[in-house]
Amino acid sequence: MSLFDSAFAPFTVALILMIVFAALEIVGALFGASLSDLADDAMPDADDALAETSVAGSLLAWLSVGRAPLLMLIVIFLTAFGALGIAGQMLIHSFSGGFLPIALMAVPALAGALYATRSGGRLIARYMPREETDAVSVDTFIGRIATIVRGDARAGFPAEAKLKDASGKVHYLLVEPDEPETVFGAGRDVLIVSRAGAVFRVIANPHASLAI
Repeated sequence: MSLFDSAFAPFTVALILMIVFAALEIVGALFGASLSDLADDAMPDADDALAETSVAGSLLAWLSVGRAPLLMLIVIFLTAFGALGIAGQMLIHSFSGGFLPIALMAVPALAGALYATRSGGRLIARYMPREETDAVSVDTFIGRIATIVRGDARAGFPAEAKLKDASGKVHYLLVEPDEPETVFGAGRDVLIVSRAGAVFRVIANPHASLAI
């Protein structure tokens, strides 16, 4: 019996994907581009999700999307789905010598994974609260000073930076130089001048008194 047998296929794939996501996050962190941040930027805000009347919006809110880092939720889901499916098939095999059809085993594994994701998301949101607030429009960041906290910001390779909004709340975002030949290292204060999708364009802080 091997985890690569057809009876385990979707569950083994889920665990492999979990490992791939974790590896991409580590590699991205080394180059100053957080996969977690990019994933979160692509998802609706928590309040928007709660306001949705659609089934999809309700499910996102139930799963704590927007309140816990999306990548963590994905890792929890993939881990739980893969582990529950494999454990279930092994349990069935120990009693009957055979396996359930994948479609039948996938149903309880999916249900368990969704519940695990919700529970894990609520736990993360409680003990690892995100510092940024979703109520503030990211467009208000333009004209504010941010400090690079991880990686070197260069053209095509954004780094992670943080800034405080007018209410003093801390936000984390991806920044890269507005001028292609410029490089900003960790600890450098920069002025946000524009936004291109999830990445903010920055220039050197023109006035030290504007530092956060």
